[in-house]
Amino acid sequence: MPNITLQKQPVIAYLESIENVVGSEIGNDIIYGDQKNNYLNGMGGVDSLYGLAGDDTLVLREGYAQGGAGNDSYTILRASNTDNNVKQLETIIDEETHTEASLIQLNYTFDEITAISRRETDIVFTLKVSNDKDPDQFIEHLIALSHVYQDKNSQLLAHRYTIVTMDGFILTINENNNQPREVSYNFSYLEKYNQQEKLQQLSINDDKHTLSIQSENKTKLIQLLPELQYSGFSSGEHLKLNLQGNSENNHYAGIAAHSSIKLSRGYDNYQISSLLAKNRNEKITISLSDNDKQLTSDCTSHFFLSDVSGFDLMFSDGVLSHRYNPDAHIKLVFDTESVSAIFNSGMTLQFIDKDNRVFHLPKPDSGQRLLIPTITLDVRLSHQSDVLMIPPSLRLNKEALSLYPQYFHREEPSSRSTQLQRIISTQTLEPYPLKVTELLRDDIAVNDNQPVNSILSLNKLFSNRSQDIFSQAIDLLPMIELMDGDDIVVNHNQSSSVIDGGKGDDHIVVNKGHHILIAGEGNDNLNGGSGHDLFISTSGNDYLSGGSGNNVYIVQKRHGEVTVYDEGEMSHIFVSGLSEHEKLISSQAGKDKQYRTADNQFVLTVKTNRVEKIETDPVKVIEKEQTLSMGSLATIIQQMAQFNQQQLSTMQGSDVIPSSNWSPLAVVVKHL
Repeated sequence: MPNITLQKQPVIAYLESIENVVGSEIGNDIIYGDQKNNYLNGMGGVDSLYGLAGDDTLVLREGYAQGGAGNDSYTILRASNTDNNVKQLETIIDEETHTEASLIQLNYTFDEITAISRRETDIVFTLKVSNDKDPDQFIEHLIALSHVYQDKNSQLLAHRYTIVTMDGFILTINENNNQPREVSYNFSYLEKYNQQEKLQQLSINDDKHTLSIQSENKTKLIQLLPELQYSGFSSGEHLKLNLQGNSENNHYAGIAAHSSIKLSRGYDNYQISSLLAKNRNEKITISLSDNDKQLTSDCTSHFFLSDVSGFDLMFSDGVLSHRYNPDAHIKLVFDTESVSAIFNSGMTLQFIDKDNRVFHLPKPDSGQRLLIPTITLDVRLSHQSDVLMIPPSLRLNKEALSLYPQYFHREEPSSRSTQLQRIISTQTLEPYPLKVTELLRDDIAVNDNQPVNSILSLNKLFSNRSQDIFSQAIDLLPMIELMDGDDIVVNHNQSSSVIDGGKGDDHIVVNKGHHILIAGEGNDNLNGGSGHDLFISTSGNDYLSGGSGNNVYIVQKRHGEVTVYDEGEMSHIFVSGLSEHEKLISSQAGKDKQYRTADNQFVLTVKTNRVEKIETDPVKVIEKEQTLSMGSLATIIQQMAQFNQQQLSTMQGSDVIPSSNWSPLAVVVKHL
């Protein structure tokens, strides 16, 4: 048997081309890295780790660790709670570089941080864990972060340490000069860093400086240290936030469904992560804090809504909801007594939407449901020559127009408007042939791929329904009638509309969605967009540009010239009002096709963007003796209103889901 004698003095091993080193669990190790990215793990004992250059990961429980140059991360192992002989552990993290940052991962929970103190340029965290053998005994772990500040009297940072606990709390150094000087760290909760049971509820009370956390099997109330302040942001897939501010200016973000907010004094901000609901009946409840009697007219609460327009919201019976598709959006539900107290105190609630427009609630006695824009939009129509630019999110339907009575009031409605309103209000509406599941999603279940007219008669389906349903559809359809003057109207929104040129030489432009554009008196210029648009021209010398959709033009014969420019694939022109047996004379005018009456008093010029020659005309011209009656126009508008209502009922935020189901050709052929 060989004679082996163990060496008793410390052993120094020089290793080459090895970046990852794990030491002894019971020994006091000294480990140096190299200039590369090292993983150095002391395991246990009182270890000394030196990362040198590179982005290093250093793991130890007790001892000294210096990452050196680079962005280093440290893992502080948990004190063993079974050793009666250990009363206190000390760990020093030493970084001197000013440009890099370090991440400290603690194998401790947030509530085990019992003290935070500053010692000249350093910050010391004190953590305590109970001893399993003796619950009255604690093991204290002191973790010193060296060179946090540039000098002992300065708040200027020398190195930025970020702390992560094993239950998902992130502590970031306080760099906000507006916060109290004693606050060293701001904390947040991020579920993705939680290695334990996920939190279901997190309650912040900044007035009492407490934090309450709740998971499936645990509830804990934590009195926060003076050196800690909630950052205002936490995130988790199903995390419910309960927020109560104090008299300071509070800022909260990441607020999701099922959370609750207690409004307080001050100038506070609440950022709702999204108003899009994952399930029906999701809500955020809002009430006043216990010190609501301190509210004054100087108090303001801002709600930031990043994915909806304030024009698409309404406030009724204490509930802020989406006007058109409430079930797909989170509701803000105000406590009834709180609403009265808010208005009585003069406190201001402001809602900042996705377009950074600011809105406030309508007054309780105003009879108004829509949010009021703080800055009134310059949308007006008069007997002068007006320019009306309609924003993408503003749908000027009946209720929206009520916000601007001074701008859209007509002393005497036009004869066409009067007739249309009379017909629409008295006749039975003919339903637009949409799919049943699209039109009546909650009332009947059928095969989505089967059109409604192949299943049952829509007239029978609607026979027991109130006429109010159709009135609601008409009220939701923007119908704008221009007045005297040479007006310019540009409609940027995605939903449908009816725009009547009225008198004067008008210029009307729509971009998206499906529209009915009516050239009034005068020489008008109507421009469609990407949708399937219907153009109606009865007088004057008009220019009609159809855009890229499958458009329909109804052009009445008269003394004048009409030019149609169409970019669509399957567009149709109906020339109405021809005499019996009258035929238009067609001819080629350069690249254009021209149609005229025998007396040359009416001329129709058709232009397209087609470059190549094709055997058939890209725009089909259909000659008709019959003209479009006012009753027929009213019916077409009613059917568009039903289509528009269905479109609005599928809105996500302020986006209308594009649909090609609307066909102006299908409704026009029934009336000409």
